[in-house]
Amino acid sequence: MLREVDDFVDFTKITNRRYPYSMKRATVTIPDDLAKAVDGYVQAQEAPPPLTAVVQAALREYLAERGFLQGPARPLVITPARRGQWAA
Repeated sequence: MLREVDDFVDFTKITNRRYPYSMKRATVTIPDDLAKAVDGYVQAQEAPPPLTAVVQAALREYLAERGFLQGPARPLVITPARRGQWAA
């Protein structure tokens, strides 16, 4: 994880086979306070997400709140099954 001020986050380009759009590559320097907060968040998760996913989600939320990015066409909604519904 992030340990020093000069640590970098390198967003790598994903191939077009996996995504129908390309991703822009960026290198970001994160100050100590943000690095510690992100590291703490990732470690607190039951299934720690990749750093790239955390930064992308934060940037999406920031830009959407300011009107520069539309939200998803439809929100992801997961409805849990009733207890015993799928019991054999």
